[in-house]
Amino acid sequence: MEKLVVLRLRAREGHSRVEVSPQASLAEVYARVSEQLRLPRDALEIFLDQRHRERLPASPEVTVAKAALPTGALLFIKTDASATIAAVPLQHAAPMTTADLPPETATKNLSSPSSSSASSSAYQGGQGASAGSGDSGVAGVNFKSFDAFLRERKFAVNDLPGCTSYKPRRLEAGRMNKIPTTVTLKHQVYRHVDHLEMMNVEDVKNFVRFWQEDLQMLQQRFGYMFGYYVEDPHYPDGIRAVCEAIYEPPQ
Repeated sequence: MEKLVVLRLRAREGHSRVEVSPQASLAEVYARVSEQLRLPRDALEIFLDQRHRERLPASPEVTVAKAALPTGALLFIKTDASATIAAVPLQHAAPMTTADLPPETATKNLSSPSSSSASSSAYQGGQGASAGSGDSGVAGVNFKSFDAFLRERKFAVNDLPGCTSYKPRRLEAGRMNKIPTTVTLKHQVYRHVDHLEMMNVEDVKNFVRFWQEDLQMLQQRFGYMFGYYVEDPHYPDGIRAVCEAIYEPPQ
């Protein structure tokens, strides 16, 4: 089986790649790139360098092997057109009818004033009621007021100005406003690294140069840094991140 040649593509929209046969002509490469990037064939130019000086000819007689394009060769795409994205039709869900609703169960009137005080205890026993509610297995929904939600978490809001009228209050600059205590869900396992080391400086330069020269610093770009963590002896319990490569996904 003939081994295919993988060609990397760098366009304005991001990075991509195509697989072609070594015996494929350069005209077929242009057609394959046009199909991959969804760009018009007549508005597409392929170059071998980032400064767009050495153009790859779209010759139907020269093959990939004769052009000496190895696997992993980086081609730079220049075009004034924008990539066309095919619209995907939306699938609308069927409207719900009353037959789709679960059967109603006899529950107490939860809109009464006494329901807010007993909402916490009713919520705790809600799971047990649903498990032993008979053959239907359906339990009533326990609604909880916003005041009860705040009281369970001990958020003191009664002493805030304007809490009885529920009208927006204009905050004055420089004054301390009472807010709930900070809640930490989970501490991060590793703190921010003390030092970032780049093993391949040329990758970083190419990453920044493409943003500065090709995009004229008008668009934001991002990339994934792949590497590992090592101990940094220059800091107490120091952590150094070593970046081996940068992967820039299509954007």
